[in-house]
Amino acid sequence: MKRAATALSFFLCSALLSAQGINQSVEVNNEYESTMDNLSRPSATVSVPDSLLSFDYNFDYSVFDSPFKGSYEFTPYTIQITPEASRYDGKKFYLRAGAGWLLHPEFQLAWIPSSSEKSVMNVYARGGGYSQSDGYDLSGTAGVEKLWMMKRSTIKAGVEYNGIFTEDSRMVIGYHNLLASIGLKSLSPSAVITYDVKFRYRLGYEDYEGGTNHSENLFSTAGNIGFRLASKHRLLVDFDLRKSFNSGLRDASPFFISATPKLSFTLGKAKLSAGARFDLADNFVWTPAVEFSVPVFRGSATFNAGIGGGKHPFSIYQYKEANHRFNMYWMWDTMKGFSYLQRDFEAHVGLRGHISDKFDYSLRAGYAFLEDNPTEAIASFDSGKRLCYLFNDYQYLTAGTTLIWKSDRVKAEGSFDFGTRAGTNVFHGYAPAQLKGKLSFSFRWAQKLWTGVTLDASSGREALNMEDETDLPSWFDLGINAEYRISSRWGAWIKGGNILGQKVQKIPGYVEKGPWITAGISLSL
Repeated sequence: MKRAATALSFFLCSALLSAQGINQSVEVNNEYESTMDNLSRPSATVSVPDSLLSFDYNFDYSVFDSPFKGSYEFTPYTIQITPEASRYDGKKFYLRAGAGWLLHPEFQLAWIPSSSEKSVMNVYARGGGYSQSDGYDLSGTAGVEKLWMMKRSTIKAGVEYNGIFTEDSRMVIGYHNLLASIGLKSLSPSAVITYDVKFRYRLGYEDYEGGTNHSENLFSTAGNIGFRLASKHRLLVDFDLRKSFNSGLRDASPFFISATPKLSFTLGKAKLSAGARFDLADNFVWTPAVEFSVPVFRGSATFNAGIGGGKHPFSIYQYKEANHRFNMYWMWDTMKGFSYLQRDFEAHVGLRGHISDKFDYSLRAGYAFLEDNPTEAIASFDSGKRLCYLFNDYQYLTAGTTLIWKSDRVKAEGSFDFGTRAGTNVFHGYAPAQLKGKLSFSFRWAQKLWTGVTLDASSGREALNMEDETDLPSWFDLGINAEYRISSRWGAWIKGGNILGQKVQKIPGYVEKGPWITAGISLSL
């Protein structure tokens, strides 16, 4: 309990300094930073006021760049969204904070201390997690970034800290990560030369209580450069270079370089880019890189398709983000150096669009052949049975849909995905969940009162070729929430999760107990 209290105190203190990045030029694009989505970590999602997102939206969600989702879900499809920017109303501060039974703290902060026509600064914070009788999982992030807007380009620089703290019956782990970055991006997509280049340095340190500590120094340069050949033709080159220096790992200095030259064409209303991706890590591989999109249904929807592949290196940070319980002991006896996931081939098709101004939708389907894909498993070692990662080669088929309805009184969103393994390769570990879904529904009863329900669900996961291990059961997490706007500045909210008391086991062997309830306030200035 003393260790838990220490970690909790650190978390709460860091939360006061800590995390949700609200960028003036909002970029949700992890193409060069992370190839894993974090489905295991606790999240604290809120609806941030549009006034804090009012500069130039540029969302580019590429699920192709996130094949490793909690080590068990792969969804090869691409979604791109470019919403209109809202009018800036002068508000520069947003806070949402709360805690409750079984702790479940939630903290989010966005602050714009200075802004002008030429520059803007953001300070942001985020924190969340849970604590229960057999351990805790707490995390927090704090950062500051500055954006300079010039005549033909922008410069963005920032520093960010991320901390992850977990405890269970086997070990106590604290993870500290510091990221410094600077990027240069051209503003005009039709210029003779376009560029978007990012330089990053990441220092990560994992502290085991009674174990071996590990550190990671990661240097990376990534981005793209484009050259206009004609009014409707461009030469584009995507690139990614990484070099890391690690201690406490078998492969102390992994190196990775990738380049993707391609030609981009405009064919009437359709867009086509075609080229090849070349990767150099342990060996040299190349894969095709083709993307095609065309508006349909009188421009209310867009059809897209593509083929690709390539190597994707993993860092300690990416594993920790995808799974807070991850530690290097999981991989020590099974890892192949510091492994790269390789997609020998992948293909996807999709349709995204809207019906009226209230209903948005996307449909997607994909196929991928994965090589050396990290998969959660339980294996026997000298120290006994424990959770680890094994590496599997297998084919994967997936299909899914996302539906969004938004009106003055009703907000609803649903995302559903189906996936299944294919082929004859022998699989070791817990297979991916075949069905996963998320639902949220909110209704405004009065001008100041919103109420809602949420549902997060997953089918079971089959245990394959593991001695004496049983399948993981299916689960669903039903939640409720309500928010009351006291005034234009203040609000009060309450939310509860797992109200039916399900044994939610997103990570094998770790059950998130419930029900839980959290209450708090929100402030917008």
